[in-house]
Amino acid sequence: MGTRLQPPPRRTDFSSYHHHHPLLHHGVMDEGANSALIVETLVSIISRSVIRSEDGTTRVVAVKSSSVKPRFTKEPHDIAKELRLLSMISHPCIIEVLGHQLDKTTSALAFWMPYISLTLATLLRNPLFSPRPHQSLGEAARTAAAAAFQHVARSLVFQLLSAIAYLHEPSRKTAHRDLKPTNVLIDATGNLKLIDFGIAYRELEDESQRARDVWPESKTQMYFEVGSGPYRAPELLFGPRQYDAIATDLWSVGAVIAEFFTTLHRRSESEDDFDDVDEDELEDDPTKAYILDPPRPYSQPEWERYTLFNGSRGDIGLAWSIFKTRGTPTKETWPTFTELPDATKVNFIEAPVIDLKTLLPHAPEDLPVAQESAVSHFPGAQPAAQASDLVHRFLVYPQAQRLSAEKALKHPWLVASPLLLPPGLHDMSGVNTAHEVDGMKLAGHLQVFLGTRI
Repeated sequence: MGTRLQPPPRRTDFSSYHHHHPLLHHGVMDEGANSALIVETLVSIISRSVIRSEDGTTRVVAVKSSSVKPRFTKEPHDIAKELRLLSMISHPCIIEVLGHQLDKTTSALAFWMPYISLTLATLLRNPLFSPRPHQSLGEAARTAAAAAFQHVARSLVFQLLSAIAYLHEPSRKTAHRDLKPTNVLIDATGNLKLIDFGIAYRELEDESQRARDVWPESKTQMYFEVGSGPYRAPELLFGPRQYDAIATDLWSVGAVIAEFFTTLHRRSESEDDFDDVDEDELEDDPTKAYILDPPRPYSQPEWERYTLFNGSRGDIGLAWSIFKTRGTPTKETWPTFTELPDATKVNFIEAPVIDLKTLLPHAPEDLPVAQESAVSHFPGAQPAAQASDLVHRFLVYPQAQRLSAEKALKHPWLVASPLLLPPGLHDMSGVNTAHEVDGMKLAGHLQVFLGTRI
């Protein structure tokens, strides 16, 4: 869909960026037994290392490194831009850069961040993380988990929205453009940290500010090849070179929040278990809270939580997955759809909108959903104190009608009762908060899920 941007290859001068953070200037990176590869992709390498200072103190850090030469990286992923943007922002729910270094011989740029091992994706895969944990997990564990779920879920959603609202403020107008559970870390206190700004976009910049980026991006030639699979906003699937990047974040965060409440499925890690299975047998019912099938022998079983939309079958497959859930676009639900460059290249079957609540079987809903919004693409005028209502307000087609992150922070589901937040976030939240609930801090409630092997 469309042609890819091809900026001319060139060498990037990072002399103005190069500096030594005090921690790095007076210390060395331990490359021995304490170093370990976390993940290696076509775009970058992330490893865990130890910084050892002159006084003997150490700190475990995550090191991200990538080339600043276009021919050695993949557009639009840009470590130079990521470092530049992270250096301009400061928020307790966004990862901080401890230092950076450019190897001028290899043109490899690296920067250091606090090392945090737990991702939101890992937490979401835990079958205890539900208001109604599965019966096979034991009564004691289920009771503790059900009580802790609401506190932890509301806290993490609020923290994520707080980070996004900060980025979207008029003075910054920065879009992350790759919101997904694996890009959200959670430290031991329950403090959420948003990471990976490699394809972020800051609207309030001119060409001179973007000049040192590996892949410069202008307002009229934006990348639509951003976002990850099921979290991509629908407008990105139809080739636009100009779009509201902040609005794409709002769709993505709606898809991420939805995943707190979608179906949990127990499957084998081995693909060999499915060699003799008809693909149609693997289609599961997303309205069920738990799926233990298919009933076949398997080894090393683990749980996974389904995404609201299916991003495994390319752009067209994702578009259809969205349309059969949120309804095929019409003049009423998406008036500008046909203006997208690739919108008319594929004809989609007309599909009605589905009540989102039916696809969120783990949502802790206590109130009836208003009839006016139950089967409409658009939510009702008055928000309800329900997680499904919050999700609904993000997942609408017109970009201008998506709920802003700032307004979402005051959604009834989040503020109906005191929010349990980690230390340091209470004064800046602007809402009623609590340091402890049921005699435990947020870290204690989080440990209910992390301290139990499944």
